[in-house]
Amino acid sequence: MNAIDNKNKTVVAAAEPRPISNGANDYQQVKKSYRSADVANRYDNKRFGESPRKQMLNRQLMTALLGVLNYIRTNGCRIDSLFDMPCGTGRAFSTFLNKGIRFIGADISKEMMLQSRLNPVLKDVPMVQCDGTRAPFKDNSFDVIASLRFLTTFIPEEARAPIFKEMSRISRGWVIIECRHENILSIIGEWIFQNLLHRPPRFNYFSRDAIKRELETAGIKLEKVFCPYGLASNKWLLLGRVAPKCCNKI
Repeated sequence: MNAIDNKNKTVVAAAEPRPISNGANDYQQVKKSYRSADVANRYDNKRFGESPRKQMLNRQLMTALLGVLNYIRTNGCRIDSLFDMPCGTGRAFSTFLNKGIRFIGADISKEMMLQSRLNPVLKDVPMVQCDGTRAPFKDNSFDVIASLRFLTTFIPEEARAPIFKEMSRISRGWVIIECRHENILSIIGEWIFQNLLHRPPRFNYFSRDAIKRELETAGIKLEKVFCPYGLASNKWLLLGRVAPKCCNKI
């Protein structure tokens, strides 16, 4: 298992990712970019600190995440353990800590994870470095798998499928996934980007039926769709129930 050493602030013994077939070069480049110390150092400021709008959007996402967790609990299920994958620089850690949830963070980039150590409040959060297709845990290890920003970038279907299956394997109850969904503006914008500007795909956009089918193939039933940024946004928070397993009852 590949873990953060709190004392020395290092990551050791990374699990090797399962191979992905040809045609995913762009995705591999994105994964590689997150392992850059320079990218990790600038990430939080770029995503959340450059403008009041970005800070507001992050607060909206955390509020929506709390709503999803509360929904799980109102359905009679405890959340005794949670796996945050990919956790990045720990954007959701404070939310989980404030809810009193025991959790572990994971990411393919130790550089990203070590950024969370700059916050004294987060210095003792356990983390592991691993690929999303191969988490170093037994079956049914966590009540909830949370995955923010994972599907908001471009990930080819051949890479998504084994990650969804791994989420299903290690969850004994629920999966929370942030993704982008189709609307007319996103479809037109991506068509222009790829066909007129001749750029590689930037994002995945899913219809409700399409993402439902992909999740069901991995053994995850789409339970509910949340809209963190309002109905006009092209982002969703998906709540899936892992079947046929049952969550911890309150």
